Amino acid sequence: MTSAENPACPLCAARTTRHLLHWKARDIHRCAECTTLFTEPLPSTRELHEFYQSFSFKKPRPEQVRRFLGERRSELRALFDWSGAMAGRSFLDQGGGAGVAYAAARDFGLDSHFGDINEGAIDFVRTTFGLPEERLVRDLSQHSGTFDYILSDNVIEHVPDPRAFLRELLARLAPGGTAIIKTPNAAANEMYFYPRLAYQYAAQAAQYNGWRRSLDMLLFHPVWACDPPRHLYSFSPASFTWLAESLGVPRERYAIEFYWTPLFANTFTERALQPRRNLLGQLRRATLAPVLPLELASKVGQLAARRLGWLEPGGLILRVTKPPSSAASS
Repeated sequence: MTSAENPACPLCAARTTRHLLHWKARDIHRCAECTTLFTEPLPSTRELHEFYQSFSFKKPRPEQVRRFLGERRSELRALFDWSGAMAGRSFLDQGGGAGVAYAAARDFGLDSHFGDINEGAIDFVRTTFGLPEERLVRDLSQHSGTFDYILSDNVIEHVPDPRAFLRELLARLAPGGTAIIKTPNAAANEMYFYPRLAYQYAAQAAQYNGWRRSLDMLLFHPVWACDPPRHLYSFSPASFTWLAESLGVPRERYAIEFYWTPLFANTFTERALQPRRNLLGQLRRATLAPVLPLELASKVGQLAARRLGWLEPGGLILRVTKPPSSAASS
């Protein structure tokens, strides 16, 4: 396929795009200009709605909720530089899934709101955290208020129009407020230290392209996090820079940051430590035992490579701050 025949990048409209893989009923392309991975054709709004309503929401267990809450409190404190009571400030957990960030922000004393389209997630947050209807944001475009703090954690890669989504978020950001948009990093190379995850991507690619093309993808053109119809995009620092500047965000008002993938996320060790309630589960755990020492050794190597600066982190952050109203009007 020549570049003239390739679709334009949905973000920057460049025609210098490259077809990488077939993926189910769609294709994955990479833009040479903004380096975004994108899905073509994009699902329709109806298809996405039906997909996410049928998508099985994985409810965390009570002990996981307690652990996640502690982790989220620490993360939010670091991300937004919160200290002490935050009464009088407002927060939105947009696309919040299990609602842990919503609950953690509420623990800081913020007027916390939760937004999601999955009914299973909404019911879980209602039941687990007592989400009142007036704190539920079903449609951000119909919400008239603004928020001092907005968190969108691993959501932007799911939406058909990331630029419109970011514009909507920033329109709901109060003067002096901060928005944090997190997503997997398309440029990450630390994913090679997660063989279970890498194999899943390789097997999926091989199913539609054959193992030779899949191996080429794995070694030279990885498609981390682009997994249509669930993930429609995979962003890089250049992608986020283009998005911010295309919306007129001044350079001093946005920053590109990174975060590391949890060391044992999507690993055989994590799977082995999961509770097993029956004999079959116990047998599956036993089969993992031989690979665990090797995986532990690889994690030591991963930590060393991180400290030496040899690895590109698995997570990407766009931080946007809105000027105070006096600065905005001057």
